[in-house]
Amino acid sequence: MMRVSRDGGRSYPKRWRQRVTHAHPHQPATISVYHPEHGTGCMLVLDFDVSKARESRAGDAAAQVRADAADCAALIARCGGRVIADVAPLGGRHLYMLWQTPQPWHELYLLARALQRRYPRTLDVTPHSTPHGQIRPPGARYKSLHGHSPGFQELTMPLEEALAALAHPNDADVWARLHEELAAELAHAAPVLAVPTVETFSSPPEVLHDPADQRRDEAGDPWLPRANGPTPLPADLAEIAVTGRYDATRYNAGTATAGHAARQAVVSSLAARGWRLSEVRRRIYDGSWPGLAQLYARYGPRHRDRALARDWRKAIAYVQRKESIRGSDTRGSNSHPAVAAEGDVLSGSLPWPLQVGCAESRSVLCRSASTDFFHHLGPYQRIRVWWNAVLLAEHDPARRARWGRASTSIRLVLRALGAAAQMSGLMAVEFGVRSLSLMTGLHYDTVAQILTILREEEDAFIERLETRRGERGDLYLLQIPDAYRQLALWQRWRAGTIHALHPVFRLLGGGTTALVYECLTSAPTSRNDLIRMAALSPSTVSEALAALLQYGLAERTSEGWVRGPEDLDILADFLGATLQVQALCETYRAHRAKWRALLASWRLTVDDIVQQNPGDGPIPIEPSWSERSTPVQHPTGAQPEPASQDDDLQRVADAEVPVWLDDHLGADTLPRRIPARDPVWEEIWGTEVEAGRNPLRVLRRPRRPGTRADGPSP
Repeated sequence: MMRVSRDGGRSYPKRWRQRVTHAHPHQPATISVYHPEHGTGCMLVLDFDVSKARESRAGDAAAQVRADAADCAALIARCGGRVIADVAPLGGRHLYMLWQTPQPWHELYLLARALQRRYPRTLDVTPHSTPHGQIRPPGARYKSLHGHSPGFQELTMPLEEALAALAHPNDADVWARLHEELAAELAHAAPVLAVPTVETFSSPPEVLHDPADQRRDEAGDPWLPRANGPTPLPADLAEIAVTGRYDATRYNAGTATAGHAARQAVVSSLAARGWRLSEVRRRIYDGSWPGLAQLYARYGPRHRDRALARDWRKAIAYVQRKESIRGSDTRGSNSHPAVAAEGDVLSGSLPWPLQVGCAESRSVLCRSASTDFFHHLGPYQRIRVWWNAVLLAEHDPARRARWGRASTSIRLVLRALGAAAQMSGLMAVEFGVRSLSLMTGLHYDTVAQILTILREEEDAFIERLETRRGERGDLYLLQIPDAYRQLALWQRWRAGTIHALHPVFRLLGGGTTALVYECLTSAPTSRNDLIRMAALSPSTVSEALAALLQYGLAERTSEGWVRGPEDLDILADFLGATLQVQALCETYRAHRAKWRALLASWRLTVDDIVQQNPGDGPIPIEPSWSERSTPVQHPTGAQPEPASQDDDLQRVADAEVPVWLDDHLGADTLPRRIPARDPVWEEIWGTEVEAGRNPLRVLRRPRRPGTRADGPSP
């Protein structure tokens, strides 16, 4: 991969990365010195800088750079190594030393620092000072000066020799001889890195006499020593430290800060097992744990060690807090038993479900949770567990990928269902699509489609129990998917009610703005944390924060974002969102009135038809709601000509079967209620009943006409 500069070589941001191709980028470009994920490299880059030579007040800076580069190349040749050399238009020179085996970036940096002590006036080790170091390779355009580039990086050796050095990298013998040559410089360069040695860590830890005191190691970092010394990581956390791969659903990782929970689990486990921060830092720097180094790669070089120290302090405080409440009774004798980090059930108890950040404690809690525990919860507690599962699914990349572009709408509908369940106090919800439309800001047809998606997906959150319930909406049961059941049971329940979409957000960006506002509290929250908590893209969160800031719903402080003082109801009245919702309510009331009138018109029974005088013809009615045909009119006083039985049966068989009759086909008895607005079937019904025949037994089942995805109920 290479980074292309769009500003003439002043910066090479990550967002302009692209693959190296045969086509020249025609812009200043750099390549990575190390592998961006593993923290290792196969190249030692020596940058002899003209500007550094000028700062050292060398007489002829270009000549000094040329002499030092030639002397360094000769030193490497004496050790049996090969280099690739190039020169910049302004006189700076690069030496590239390739290796057969990838080396930890710390080792390469140490070697570069040793060579810098040999050539202090010209050698710059900046490309090796961070795992994200960059260098301009041969053939790259030089940065622009005064509006134009002076040229390119050019080889100072024949192309055939450069290709030979590229095809035959240096081996371990060259590495060893080079270290022997630079033994004195390496001895002085090692303390500069301040990375503890293995011997420092392997010294027997002292016993912690007072658990209330926070013990510190020789480097002054917090430390929790164990009587038998540090213990290794479990297999799952060791895999994260080495490979950087983790289960996103298990650690609830978000989008912008993916891996934060996973790396905190590793650090917390190390702190609980008696490790020192200095040894953790050494393992990251020497390439032993490239996966953990990758999880910290999102921080810049100056802030990476600070982030590790911050996570370490949080881990120490968490472990001490866990140990201080072991054996204590916090909820009485009937509460669930606490679980220790070693997997032993303690005599005391802890609040249940318990939110645990350490991976081994998570697995112990999941194993210790009874499969029947959910059935002992009350209805409101079950709704809390279901809501935990929804929050887990919102941060599950696989689930969000299945939801696709409908993800935001699905999240709004799930919140509306949760709010409806809390209103009724039941896991069964019978709110119609129009009621859910008012609670989500979506059209009721969209709500019906979302409900179809939710109930038809694998491991669904809802199950439709009943449909076609007349004036009532379809009955849905909230259920917890198996993929999130255990995690949802032991996670701490989120306080407060489940909020549906407030009317004001209909005019302030819709669901995404509401989701961001949901994550804001009185405590400052950084933008990156909001991106992770809301599970939205950075640009979407930025747009939502801008809208919230404009209307006083959010404020930006020096420590992060907090909720603003503006009241949602007052702002909704001011912007007209309340009137908009009231107009929708009136429209939906009219829809329901028409629906109830239609249901009332269907209450005409078979007995009512039999009691009619056949000589008077069919009952006068309004035009058919299906508009498939018109009623047959008879002259006053005229009697219809009697039809033969064969003609009647053929007429019945040729008629199109309406939807309401679909469930009775093949039955031996007539349905008790039939619609009164279908003139064709009223006439058929009266004739067949008068003749003592059952028309249902001669009907053929036609293709059922399409209906709305969520049924006819409003």
